[in-house]
Amino acid sequence: MKELGIDVVLVMGHDRLFQQLLKTCSSDLVDNKVTVVKLPRSGGVVNRDPGVRSLQRSRRIKHYFYSSTLPQDTQPSGAVEGEKGKDNTIPPPLPLSPCPIDLKLSQVKLWAFVGGGRTSSVELDGLLPVTGESTIDPCALERIEPTTALLHTLMAVYHAPEEDSEEDELKFVQEGTIAGFVVVQEISVDRQSMTVLAPCPGRLPSVHLVSGGVKWME
Repeated sequence: MKELGIDVVLVMGHDRLFQQLLKTCSSDLVDNKVTVVKLPRSGGVVNRDPGVRSLQRSRRIKHYFYSSTLPQDTQPSGAVEGEKGKDNTIPPPLPLSPCPIDLKLSQVKLWAFVGGGRTSSVELDGLLPVTGESTIDPCALERIEPTTALLHTLMAVYHAPEEDSEEDELKFVQEGTIAGFVVVQEISVDRQSMTVLAPCPGRLPSVHLVSGGVKWME
């Protein structure tokens, strides 16, 4: 809020978040005055169950790697008129062609959120009183060892750092930008190798791969 100069925050249907923001905005951590407003949630709003959210997330991950195409019997909505006897319709989008990339475990650095991403900050806060505050940082990262538990894990790939320094690795991963995502298709500790599915061929932008605890299988 300080860096973006936010002066008004709207909170809908979340009492705990409202109390936390009131406490944060009234502290010395925020220089500018921030107004926190609590809004009622409409009675017609329905929370999506975990099954629906998981299905939609899986579809979006598949769309990221393979894109999507229109059915053959579906007329594209972008048809244009042209000369008589010529087909001037806009063709449907072509599917993407992701490719597997083999990596040596000695050449990659694997990271994960503390707790493995299995418990969200909302779930942690749900175990506390309304005015309570969790001491667990959901954004904290730690280095992890390659194991078969990473199979089918969606991992973020970071852009290459300007300077490769062991001391600044954690800071780079915490503050760096993500270039894209890969999925671990195969991992062998014995052969010290792993195969990831990438949306395009070529070398990965960097050796830093971060797991958020999301699994995806085709």
